[in-house]
Amino acid sequence: YLLSAIVMLLSLVAGIIQASWIVYKGQIFSGTVELPVPSQVRLPAIHLVKEIERLDQILPMLAAPREQKLGPVDLSLFGYKDVTQVKGTIKEGKIYLTRKFKHKVSFAFYAVSKSFCIIDGNYYPEGASLPGGGKILKIMPDRVLIEEGKLRKWLPVGSGIQGKHKKTGSSEGTV
Repeated sequence: YLLSAIVMLLSLVAGIIQASWIVYKGQIFSGTVELPVPSQVRLPAIHLVKEIERLDQILPMLAAPREQKLGPVDLSLFGYKDVTQVKGTIKEGKIYLTRKFKHKVSFAFYAVSKSFCIIDGNYYPEGASLPGGGKILKIMPDRVLIEEGKLRKWLPVGSGIQGKHKKTGSSEGTV
């Protein structure tokens, strides 16, 4: 133990003597090496230097931008509906959404050979396509089965506007 303590003390004294000699001579080692600058170095234009200085000031904001509080996003433009506004039923763990069919059935005729109906004021035979993308699958005397996409719904006859009729002129002299 005594020998190791003496070696450590001598190392410490030698380090202090060497450090004081370097400070006395003024040769403090900075850790950098100076290299000669080539004579053909082109400096950037002054407007580029100013632009770099301007960007240097906003660099921290670009690297870590502040959080901005934005309002709710309206996805209705893309066809999405708010889940709280959609009506539906839950059966056996599955959600069944109800969809409103906006067609109005005012008349339906059913026969074995031919069936037709009047929807939204237009005449359609069975199997016809509707302007909104729907299709008439089946016509019964009191209802019409319409398919839009993967949804099918029976619309009853008279589901249209009731009590409102269009006046076409006077009814005098007609039978």
